[in-house]
Amino acid sequence: MTNKYLLFQNDEVFTFQFNIIVMDAKDQQSRYPLSRTCSLLLPWSQREVICEEDYMEAQNIANSAWQVMFLKNEDEMATMPITEAHRLGYELSATPKRVIFRSPYRQTHSEIIMVDGVAVEVIHGTVFFSQKMMVVMIDISVACTINPGYFDGVRLLWETPRIMTPLVHSGFGFESKQINVGVESQLLDEGTARARGYTLEVKGLMVQMGVPFGAEGGYRKSLVTNNIYREMYVAFLFYEHVFSHVYTDGSTVETRHRLLRVVDTPLLMFILFAHNEHTSFEEHTFNVYLGNIPHDVALMGVKLNEKQFSVSDAAEHGYTISKIVHANGTHAYTIRVPFDDKAGLFQYSMDMNYTLSIMPQEEAYYHLASVMEQLIPPELKGVCTRGGIVFDMTQPRLGYLWEIGVGHDPLTPELVAERGYNLRNESHILTLEVPLFTVGYTYEDINLRHFYGIFEIHSRDSRTSEIQTATATRCLFRRDQLIICSTDGIMTVLTSTKPTWPAVNPRSTTLLDRTCKPKLMDDSRVLFEFGLNTCNTTVMSQMSLINLIKKCGLTVAAYGTPLNDLSFFRLSVRCLYPHSSVSRLFVDRTFKSQMSGVGSIKFTGSNKGKIVLHNYM
Repeated sequence: MTNKYLLFQNDEVFTFQFNIIVMDAKDQQSRYPLSRTCSLLLPWSQREVICEEDYMEAQNIANSAWQVMFLKNEDEMATMPITEAHRLGYELSATPKRVIFRSPYRQTHSEIIMVDGVAVEVIHGTVFFSQKMMVVMIDISVACTINPGYFDGVRLLWETPRIMTPLVHSGFGFESKQINVGVESQLLDEGTARARGYTLEVKGLMVQMGVPFGAEGGYRKSLVTNNIYREMYVAFLFYEHVFSHVYTDGSTVETRHRLLRVVDTPLLMFILFAHNEHTSFEEHTFNVYLGNIPHDVALMGVKLNEKQFSVSDAAEHGYTISKIVHANGTHAYTIRVPFDDKAGLFQYSMDMNYTLSIMPQEEAYYHLASVMEQLIPPELKGVCTRGGIVFDMTQPRLGYLWEIGVGHDPLTPELVAERGYNLRNESHILTLEVPLFTVGYTYEDINLRHFYGIFEIHSRDSRTSEIQTATATRCLFRRDQLIICSTDGIMTVLTSTKPTWPAVNPRSTTLLDRTCKPKLMDDSRVLFEFGLNTCNTTVMSQMSLINLIKKCGLTVAAYGTPLNDLSFFRLSVRCLYPHSSVSRLFVDRTFKSQMSGVGSIKFTGSNKGKIVLHNYM
């Protein structure tokens, strides 16, 4: 830019003429003359003080300048001609009606004072004018607030004293006429300022201006450092205070004090976040939300599990991307991603790499995210009752993915009916009642007084049968008579001799093999325990059942008869096992079943005894 020329017309119309020089690729110059004319929007105040970013300026009514005097620290005085002031960096000029004084900040004759806790840079200056054989002194003092302002996390705030020395002198009246706020050297009316969220508060001797982050009138600057989006907000605040000195004779001198200050936030990090907003297992889709995206950032592409595609190509890959605009100026994207229902997969996860770009400069950065959905199997809980064990099972989402099982068998209505279980479906709870001695129990610590029954159920992947959770409930039971058929072919029989008549001495009881005696006994009960290959046990195979039969002889002494007059009673016990559950039997007479057998007891006596016990289980 060359040949600058400024033309004043009665201090009301200003014409600025200049040439723009443009260099092409061959270093050839092209000149473009430009001219701009501006008119005075408001009448000049008698004194105008302008605080720009890089200079201070005072204007007053005057004529030909003669000398300038500076006062510092109330006792340091310096007087110099205009040429010397120019040499020191000051600018002093006159128009037909006004004197203009301009000074850079931090000059030799300036000083920084604290006014109500705010730093203010001031210059005490006086210009001497010669006018009609008189020497006239014109005050050209300036005062500018130099505090930078601050950001409270929501708004940019800047404060300035309402009354500043040396613009206001003690001993004179002071009248504040109006305080206005604006941006970009343009004042805003009250309605516009309120609509943008600007605030102007007079707090005693202080004036505070506030601008919300991102409000209209400011600028947002963004950049990417270390793959992190950072943004700052800048506002070119414009503050105007019109006030008057009131003298004792009632006359006034109006001052228009204007401050232009750039206030900005520190570089703020915008941390994006992604989460699985909703997973539809019925539709086999993730719905992933990427939020807190700044206004000037656009989603350009997504990489899903090493598969890259652009936003424009998303639909072709079966993905749906939607943009959501929020009231705070940010926006978000949702992406709907189908997932494959692979066998045995109960934890669905997806790695994502978003490609974003700051517009319009197209500066790219990336955001990594991973979403996961865990399918939780049903919760199983068992409770002991007098007659067995009761299990409560919560019914999870997508119940068809889970299968409740007993041993190797799924819990179906057919299995429940076959084994004598009781199954109830109540809202979200499935209740299974398992009576004692039904198939599926195992037993421990069997003695004459009590024993423990254990029943286990589990949930498994309905497609792979892999067990996910299992619970085994162990309960204490008491019975006078029982038969237990273990999976390894051991028969345990507990019976009472009380129902017999004549009375039976437990110590005289044996199996048909007289060498096989009770394992435990007391005055009224006996406990036998024997296996497949012992004590003359009979093994029979009938259709789909394996039948283990054992007969026990009970010697009974009849009351009132000679000791050699004996009555004999027989106790027949039987264990039935399904063929399908028995893995070994006739090869080496080693018995192994996948499930416990079902036992029965038959108690019969001789003709003399007549009264006997029949018990089938």
